[in-house]
Order: sequence, then C-alpha cells, then structure tokens
Amino acid sequence: SRWDLQSMSLADPPRRQHKKAINDLLLVEDVSLLASASSDGAIFMWDPVTMQKKKQFKGHKKGTFSLAYSMDYHCLLTAGLDQEALVWNPYVEKVPIFKLKGHAHALVGVQVVPGTPQILSADSSGMFWLWDMRNFRRVQSFGGNDPQASELNTFCVMPPHGRTAAGGSRVLLYDYLDEKGAENVTDASMTEALYNPLRGEFYTVGKRTLKAWNAGSGNLFKVLRDVTKHEITAACVSDSGRKIYLGATVGKRT
Repeated sequence: SRWDLQSMSLADPPRRQHKKAINDLLLVEDVSLLASASSDGAIFMWDPVTMQKKKQFKGHKKGTFSLAYSMDYHCLLTAGLDQEALVWNPYVEKVPIFKLKGHAHALVGVQVVPGTPQILSADSSGMFWLWDMRNFRRVQSFGGNDPQASELNTFCVMPPHGRTAAGGSRVLLYDYLDEKGAENVTDASMTEALYNPLRGEFYTVGKRTLKAWNAGSGNLFKVLRDVTKHEITAACVSDSGRKIYLGATVGKRT
C-alpha cells in the first residue's frame, strides 16, 4: 500500500490482488516496477507510484518467499516451497525462461551475486547450488552433508569474500566458486595436494588453510581456516586415512 507521510493515512484504497500473505518485495529498477511474492504462488509487478498492478507471473504451484534480480542479465528470479527456482524475463509475462531444477526440498531463497553471472539457491536441508546464468547450468553444490546446516532458514551472499553465510540453528560460512567458474584452491599459493584413497577425498593446503574435496564429484565440502598459528610447509595423510599431519615453519607438527 502507498501511504501519505504527512497524514499517515493510506493514499490509495487497499488492493487485495494477492489471495494470501505477501512474503517478499523487490524494486526492479530496469522496468521501474515493484515485484511482490506471495504464499498464493503468484508474482505481481506494481507501479510504485500509483500501486496499479502492471504484470503477473504464474509458474509456481506453491507459495513464493524469495525474489532476486540480475541487473547484468536482466532476469527476475523467484523461489519458494516448490523445489525449483524460476527465471523470468521481466518484460514477458507468459512463462519462465528457465527452471532451476534439482533440489530435493523446499527452497528457502535465491540470490544473485552482483556483477557476476552467478545464482545461488538453497533449500531447507542446507543444500546450496551455484548456477551460471549464461547457460543456467549448475556448477557447484555444497552444504548438504553438514548436519549443522539442516533446517536452513536464511542465507546471504558476501561477494567481497567469495562466501555465503547460512543461518539455521547457527551461522555457517561456505566458499563458493569465483566468477570465472573455479574455486580458489587455496587462499594463496598451494603448499601441498594430498589424495586419500580410503575416503575418496583429496586435500589442498596453503598457508594456514586446509580444504577438503570430494574426489568423485570435485566438490569442495569443507574449509578449515587458521588451523595453525604459523604457515604450513608440509602435510601428509596417516596410514589409516583418518588424520592429516601438518608441519609449520617453526618446526611444530599438528
């Protein structure tokens, strides 16, 4: 609704175009319209001055809770209780131009990494998928195997750090691929690369950071930062495959 700030009263009569509660609002600057997402599954776009409904997008079968927009690729993204996020051309109301399919649970949100072709979607189990908007292909998945990420409620992207913060029972941080489509193997130069055949994993070590990767899928699933006080100079996997030994510049072993 539009309010008169002087009289603190409604400037327009109430318009109940959505049948259920509105869950998210987003100003789409390209078309100068306000997008609304509702539990009825519909997406409306409004004139922000007159509050007249200008466009309507129908594609979700269940409620929608999250809106995002890419200024670089001029796409509107919507997500909710369906297990897929929808990509729309804001100038065309008919059908979504693509469906980001594959999540096994209801989505909690979708976000765009500003200045890049990257899309992040996340579901209630804590699984994150990173997509490339240039071809709408999935390029990375992470978080689903972490029990602390279950019952995910919200997340935000932190582009300066190449990370996303996930909120469930606690806040967890994850690294995602850079805009060129490659995960930084380490935060600086790589000291060591190790393979663990017993667990089907390999590890990359650099400075004070250890990253663990799934050898089958190539997905990064764990990042341990500042594991030592001094720079790591050597590393090896134990015979049992259950431990990793690290050696630092001061001659200490971890």
